[in-house]
Amino acid sequence: MSTTAAVAAVTFMLGMQVPGIPEVWPTGLDAIGIVTLALPIVVPSAFVSGVLVWRVAPSELSWSGPVAGLAATGLSYVIGVLVVSVVLLILGIVTDPGRALTSLTSVESLTSLVSFLSVVISVAFMFTFWATLPLGALGGSIYERTRTQS
Repeated sequence: MSTTAAVAAVTFMLGMQVPGIPEVWPTGLDAIGIVTLALPIVVPSAFVSGVLVWRVAPSELSWSGPVAGLAATGLSYVIGVLVVSVVLLILGIVTDPGRALTSLTSVESLTSLVSFLSVVISVAFMFTFWATLPLGALGGSIYERTRTQS
């Protein structure tokens, strides 16, 4: 699934170079910068989600490949946002330990964090679903086919 995630990231970057993209979408160098920053998070997250999903996917069902590929794609969004959250938390603790640790015990801060994560997942999905969902299903199909043929 990590290869599929890398292909989806490059597809996203190339798709954002097409003239006529609405202004709310990142285009040009902005899209290249987003992909460059996202790849170190997206590829390992997709690898972990692929391993987790393929551990529980039933191998005897012929349609499990595309379904597991889609499930791994969705899970990689969640894992990716959790990784970003941990990195931001560590940066917060390093820069201002007292404030970061105090805010972790606040219900208001935790509610804000959950809201922020929901927005990040929604925006990431909105910008990339057109590439990640079909490629995730395709990657799952390819993996299932190679797994059953060997």
